[in-house]
Amino acid sequence: MKKRNRRLLAVLCAVVTAAGIAAPAMTPVYAAQNEVTNEEAVNAEVMSAGNTKDDVDDSGKADEQEDVYSLKYITVDGRTTWYYANEKGEVDKDYIGVTDNDYGWWYVKNGEVDFSYTGLGFNDAGCWRIVDGAVDFGCTSVVDSEYGWWYVRDGHVDYSYTGIAPNEYGWWRIVNGHRFPQYTATP
Repeated sequence: MKKRNRRLLAVLCAVVTAAGIAAPAMTPVYAAQNEVTNEEAVNAEVMSAGNTKDDVDDSGKADEQEDVYSLKYITVDGRTTWYYANEKGEVDKDYIGVTDNDYGWWYVKNGEVDFSYTGLGFNDAGCWRIVDGAVDFGCTSVVDSEYGWWYVRDGHVDYSYTGIAPNEYGWWRIVNGHRFPQYTATP
């Protein structure tokens, strides 16, 4: 059985460019797209910290190399965007989840970053609050999603939290990260 060594890196939300730090109104991916100016840059590989080639079997010996997938800004079928692709440019159209690159953490659906998605997304590190396709590391609130109401701290669903927490609709009783539906609290 293979074990995949995975590392997830927390990255800054601001993008440092040759001209300085990108304006706060500019999202990290748009800053990245503005920097892409030639074919070489478009096809440049942006490796995901969550994917490595360090696959080993139970004995600790190196196993056959698998394709390594990461977010790449490439053109596929005449459409240029951020795809979850291997080194040969083959897109994993079955992939749905959260992955990262140098510009942030992103929600990927059917092999491409879904900039229209707002909700919860999952990866090996847990469940994340997604806003417009990006993990919202600044979110600490009780949020509604297709999976119910959850307590999110620093962008991550906090399953260990039990207590009272606010959102724009009021204060709520939280049990193991989930909003307790029969209880509305007041501070």
